[in-house]
Amino acid sequence: MARHRSVTVESVRQAAARWLDTHSRVLRELATLPKNQQEVVRLKFQNGLSYEEISALTEQTPDAVRGKLHRARKAFTTLFEKTG
Repeated sequence: MARHRSVTVESVRQAAARWLDTHSRVLRELATLPKNQQEVVRLKFQNGLSYEEISALTEQTPDAVRGKLHRARKAFTTLFEKTG
């Protein structure tokens, strides 16, 4: 028989607070990226567009889009490692 974990109002509040903290931090870090990287990150992760769709919208090659996303991911990793 499966065991169900009890969910309390306090545990939900704590989880929501952690999520909001992380979300705020991601938005702050996103704002530190160059505008062209911010654009492709938003199109990819907020709008769920493919590399090809982003390429068409931004008039860049798919490889250029991939490169910008790679650099943005690398910058995020570096920033999050520095700030904990």
